[in-house]
Amino acid sequence: MSSLVYLGVASNRLWGRLPSDVGDTLPNLLDFNFCINQFTGTIPGSLHNLTNIKIIRMAHNLLEGTVPPGLGNLPFLEMYNIGFNRIVSSGDDGLAFITSLINSTRLSFLAIDGNLLEGVIPESIGSLSKELLKLYMGGNRIYGKIPKSIGRLRSLTLLNLSYNAVSGEIPVEIGQLEELQFLGLAGNQISGSIPNSIGNLQKLNQIDLSGNELEGEIPSTFGNFQRLLSMDLSNNRLNGSIPKEILSLGSLSTILNLSNNFLEGQLPQEVDRLENVVTIDLSNNRLSGDIPSSFENCKSLEKLLMANNMLSGPIPSTMGEVKGLEVLDLSSNQLSGSIPSDLQNLQALLSLNLTFNNLQGLIPTGGVFRNLSIVHLEEYGFGEKPSTAGDVYSFGVMLLEIFTGKSPTHESFDGEMNIVKWVEATFPDKVQQVLDHELQHINPEIPQDCLITIIGVGLSCTTHSPDCRVSIRDALRTLKSAKLSLLKQLSIQQNKYRS
Repeated sequence: MSSLVYLGVASNRLWGRLPSDVGDTLPNLLDFNFCINQFTGTIPGSLHNLTNIKIIRMAHNLLEGTVPPGLGNLPFLEMYNIGFNRIVSSGDDGLAFITSLINSTRLSFLAIDGNLLEGVIPESIGSLSKELLKLYMGGNRIYGKIPKSIGRLRSLTLLNLSYNAVSGEIPVEIGQLEELQFLGLAGNQISGSIPNSIGNLQKLNQIDLSGNELEGEIPSTFGNFQRLLSMDLSNNRLNGSIPKEILSLGSLSTILNLSNNFLEGQLPQEVDRLENVVTIDLSNNRLSGDIPSSFENCKSLEKLLMANNMLSGPIPSTMGEVKGLEVLDLSSNQLSGSIPSDLQNLQALLSLNLTFNNLQGLIPTGGVFRNLSIVHLEEYGFGEKPSTAGDVYSFGVMLLEIFTGKSPTHESFDGEMNIVKWVEATFPDKVQQVLDHELQHINPEIPQDCLITIIGVGLSCTTHSPDCRVSIRDALRTLKSAKLSLLKQLSIQQNKYRS
């Protein structure tokens, strides 16, 4: 065994502690691969004594403790992967072990993501191997600023620092990583504006800066991303208009997500260049003006979300040409006119939400409209902004959905039948017939009176006339009473079981 050079047991269901002396008993080991198992304990420090080892992989286990010393003894190390364990560190210098890897001049893959590592990214990170291609550090407790020295890692194709507590601004030097294909900084506390230099990353496939505190305008230099497949800048504080350059990125094929910002102005007609994108989410901004008729050229589009803006004018009839559209949400805008009959041609449509606009006229009855729940059109024709009655209606439908296990868009609802009418037909005497079988499996003895009370609240919330709907306060009071009654009866049942 002492002559063994490769030891791999990846992707099994092995458990137990890793032998602490594995590096001593296998001194010639070059490749150690224990990924995707259920090993516990700590990282064997003896592994760091194997001066010739090239690959150490222990990701996706249940390892605890800290990174043991000795990483500086591995000059031939090419891959070090301890991601998705429970490895810990604390204090500003909690990531000091990264400095030890400077001696590993052949290192091309470093993954420490998905752990409990605290600390500040050391300035020495820029002195890691010139051959480093992939750097995974996401999903930890890393804080402080991104060091400017990171721009010296010129061979990087992937940089993921997402879901930490990183703060400060994005360093301009990131624009020097011209080989980068994936940039992930999502879910941090990064502030300031997006540097124009990011536009230098012309090989990017994916960029995710969502969930930060970024301000200012989206750089027009993003138009340089001619290989970009997905862009997510959502949940920031970005303002200004959407650059035409972004809407001209024909390479986008998965998602363009700019939602939950402060973007304003009109949507450029250039949106028709996004002919390969599957999802466009522009909801919760301040966009105004007409919806471009050129959306008809977005032939791959499946989800178009533009709710909670200030869009006005009619819904373009050309929207009916987007044959693959599954979800269309234009709610809470200032749209006027009627619902185009062309939308009946959207045979793939699963969800249509036009609530809280200034639409008028008749709702189309043909095609896909036979299968759409009234919940998405309930306020249609009243020209109202979001109302308490509308919120109560949505709450009621949600309640019915939870207890019946059926979506409002279930295939069994066609013509005039919907989830509300379906439940009403059984209420109150046969209400057990519509109860979700999974709930019955969890507790087959749900008291009939409690069930009638809960379903009754759902129906009271979904009365056709908004003026006749129960208030949300009364609905919650009734549900609380039903909960107490249910707990009391279950407690009595449990006492019976014990006796």
